[in-house]
Amino acid sequence: MALIPCHECGQNVSPKAPTCPHCGAPIAKMQAKKKEASASGGCVLLIGLFLTIGCLYNVISDASKGCEQEAEKEEEQAKQAAQLQAIKDDPSKHLDSARKALDAGLLGDSRMHLIRLRNAGVKSAELVALEERHKRLSARDKVLTEAHGKMNFARGAAVYELLRLDSIEQVIKTKNCEDWQAQWTRLQKIRAEEVNAGAKKAVSRLEKCRKQAISKSLKFATAIDVERRESIKEKIDEIMLEDGLDVRVKSYGKDKRSLKLENVLFDNRVMIKRYTDAGLLTTLEKAGFEKVVFSGYSHNYTYTLTPESRSPKQENDLFWKKAGLDQPLKLPTSEPAK
Repeated sequence: MALIPCHECGQNVSPKAPTCPHCGAPIAKMQAKKKEASASGGCVLLIGLFLTIGCLYNVISDASKGCEQEAEKEEEQAKQAAQLQAIKDDPSKHLDSARKALDAGLLGDSRMHLIRLRNAGVKSAELVALEERHKRLSARDKVLTEAHGKMNFARGAAVYELLRLDSIEQVIKTKNCEDWQAQWTRLQKIRAEEVNAGAKKAVSRLEKCRKQAISKSLKFATAIDVERRESIKEKIDEIMLEDGLDVRVKSYGKDKRSLKLENVLFDNRVMIKRYTDAGLLTTLEKAGFEKVVFSGYSHNYTYTLTPESRSPKQENDLFWKKAGLDQPLKLPTSEPAK
């Protein structure tokens, strides 16, 4: 077995010796570490080799794809060049197709054939004549299209005008208030110069209809408001009866906005305070009451309330204002000449 130099003193020693006989440095352990490092280096080299091979494969694959695409592109270009050359060698077929398309009024088809002939480098008097004809027909179609559009617009405007006049005439002929809001919407389309006696009579009728509708809606809102306060009055009567008080509860005044509670115990303000502290006055204000009177045997105690909710008239006015019908109906009037 060959001797190796000691890594410490340099003297020749056996690689299997555990230590150097000259300086005592470990020999066997050092040799084992060198073998491990050599094996590790081999793995690293192997991994690097695999990565290099992978990269080369990708490069070769991409290059191959690029070559295939380039070949396909060149093949397509060659095919197109062959087609154009065939058209140039014998343009009669495409010239005849362009002529037939122009005769049939198919400007798109004729344009396609003319472009192919021009791209093929065909030069002939017949091609120039066909191109000039195509330009004239295209210009004519453009003029016809614009004229057709103007004609349709004029026809639509005329139809709208007839419908407008007919709608106004129907309102003038109507005599009742049925669907009066829709009638007023139609009548509003009248122009100042078209206002006549019939239109004035119609707007006068519709104004009466508007006032009647406002009056009816106010009565309906008021009835609901009164019914709500009557319900509160009955509830107060029940609550006090449960408390052992036989109270006479009476609502009176305009729209039943005043309330009177009668019981001999209401001579004592402590009894009244019991209910006011419980939120009775707040409940009455929310219901729209304006006054409440506690009437005892010899004393009356009156409380003035501030209703928190809007009155039926206020609610009604707001409703018609949102509808744009809170003001008298008026027809347009022509401005006086200056």
